[in-house]
Amino acid sequence: MEELRKGFKCVRCSNSVSTKGGRCTSCKKTLRTAKKKPGTYQHEHKLADDALRRQEGKTKQSTKKTKGRGTRKSLIGQIRSAYKKHGKNTTLSPDRKSNSAGYGASNTRLVPKKLNRGRHNVDSKKLANWRDKVKKHDLEYEEFLTLLRARAQKNHDQELVKALEDMRPEDLQELIKKDDLKIKIMVIQGGTRDKGTCPGKDTKMKFIARKMKDVAPDYVEVDVLDLAVKGDGSDVIQRCKGCVGTSGGFHCHWKCSCYGPDSGSEDLPDLMHDQKVYDRLEQADGIMFLSPVHWFAESSGIKLMMDRLVCANMTLTKEQAKNIYNDDIKNPKLTKAAEESGRYESLLTNHLEGKYAAVYMQGDGGADDYKKHSMPKSMEGYEDELVGANGKEAYQSLVNQLRYSGIFVPQDLIKVVTRNYGNDYGKNDDTFKDDMDFIAGALDLFNNLLKTIEKNIK
Repeated sequence: MEELRKGFKCVRCSNSVSTKGGRCTSCKKTLRTAKKKPGTYQHEHKLADDALRRQEGKTKQSTKKTKGRGTRKSLIGQIRSAYKKHGKNTTLSPDRKSNSAGYGASNTRLVPKKLNRGRHNVDSKKLANWRDKVKKHDLEYEEFLTLLRARAQKNHDQELVKALEDMRPEDLQELIKKDDLKIKIMVIQGGTRDKGTCPGKDTKMKFIARKMKDVAPDYVEVDVLDLAVKGDGSDVIQRCKGCVGTSGGFHCHWKCSCYGPDSGSEDLPDLMHDQKVYDRLEQADGIMFLSPVHWFAESSGIKLMMDRLVCANMTLTKEQAKNIYNDDIKNPKLTKAAEESGRYESLLTNHLEGKYAAVYMQGDGGADDYKKHSMPKSMEGYEDELVGANGKEAYQSLVNQLRYSGIFVPQDLIKVVTRNYGNDYGKNDDTFKDDMDFIAGALDLFNNLLKTIEKNIK
């Protein structure tokens, strides 16, 4: 008989079978392991079978359907749903709320296996404590761990990679506190209006920035840079002096050496250095630009900031320049000689390269400027050139500079909307919080930016 059995093939791997049951020893071991591992097909079916056997009081194999008391298929679906919610590091066990009914959708709950003491005798107090703990740490468990593993792999942090293999929900809060593991989004609020100054009201974009901070997942850190004009000197962005025209990145340095420490202009207020904008941009994984449309372009605040970010594009760092020029970093003779020599060409770099950005702009197309008045004669023959606030011209300058500096701006991360064209300015300003399309459009773009970053981290 033993010799005859050796002539059979394993139904799974086609190797010779030397045991009963139609599977070889190796495949049986694999099956036993899979039944114990949460998230596998075999484990889900084993849990469903065990639960239905308990329901019928049987010790034999369960039937596929139990009369009117929940099906094997629906039970497997509930098991999968529970593991998706709670993660796969807690072994769950199906339990009935009422023992007089079966495993229907309304009567089934998934509890930790260690709390299910058989015959549906679950310790209710321990179950309540477990649920409170899960609720407290409900952080889109699997998605968050996937991002952490990807970030750890990217940073070659093998110790963290190993620790994540056995991660428990209660450990997440400690990891969340580690800023270096969070995805960092810098939201640049470019609206210039501030209720503390003559406009009397905050810009709409400040409201949108607050909303983005509110909806961000716990594993995302949102850093808001407010460019509104406050009138107290803290909002001043000094104008770019155009050093790049002297000898390119050999005279213009990262992080802008025209202002800030050791520049000779330390006493001048400058938001770019005072609020450490360059450092914050370096630390960000993504940048979200929010801007009203001012004369078919971005706001003056964002324009000033972007002019000062010319130093991010193919330049030396300030420290490299000091080493080359012996601290005389703004001497045109030295910087031009360095450029012409070609010796330091390999040091030039895009300092923000590889990051992702999204652009959300809103305009009113001129509102009701000429609703009750005729267009000026100077516009005769040029009406078609008024493309409106939703035209490509509104964002093209900003997006071109970002892309030219190595920052990715996919077309689906650009959105320009026009609100209340033809209506008066006051109505437009008073009703924007009720405009769900306007708010949802911005939040959708924010979520798309986050998904794009997550995808590329992985």
